[in-house]
Amino acid sequence: MSRDLLHDSVRELDTAFARARSAAARLARLAKLEATARPQRLALLARVVELRTEQVRHALQQITDAAACQTSSFHLDTERVNLVPLIGRTVTAARARSAAHQIRFAAPQGLTALVDAQRLAQVVQDLILQAIRRNPRGCWIDVDLRRPLAGLARIEVRDYGRHLSARERERLPDEPRPDRNWFVIKHVVEQHNGNLSIESLAEGGLRVTITLPTHRPSRA
Repeated sequence: MSRDLLHDSVRELDTAFARARSAAARLARLAKLEATARPQRLALLARVVELRTEQVRHALQQITDAAACQTSSFHLDTERVNLVPLIGRTVTAARARSAAHQIRFAAPQGLTALVDAQRLAQVVQDLILQAIRRNPRGCWIDVDLRRPLAGLARIEVRDYGRHLSARERERLPDEPRPDRNWFVIKHVVEQHNGNLSIESLAEGGLRVTITLPTHRPSRA
């Protein structure tokens, strides 16, 4: 019953937040047309509203996903996907969020795998956004997609930023009380029969590596 209420609440809030995003977009368009002394300020405020609305919506989705993981109701919708354009679009969207961060993407011409495209793209997005939030003043972020061996795909997100704080280390996925974001990321990777590796680097920053089989991922 409580899970049903949670899902209903998320659906209702999603509708409200969609309207808020639409209103913010209209405000941004109006600011460009309005004969006012500060149209750029209005457009910036509209963008802030839009991003914050998206952050709340994403947090609520994570709560739903975490509850599904804990109740064994989390599932994958797998299909054969070319990972190169999928992750490329995710990197492009992340670049649009922050001009202070230089995000580089390297990949082969093509690499297909049986994955849940939406879930995997969300994982990569979350890893990039975590790096952005850890380094708000900007840093380099590398996103690499490789085929290390036949039948495997490897996704690596590496930021050249600061060292993790003690609190951040305590919230990593293998710790007793992981952060909700890390908890969901690890679960998605495991449901693909994949491995998640996290390395805090001596020179600063974090390297997160996801290794996935390209055939027959598991379903929850």
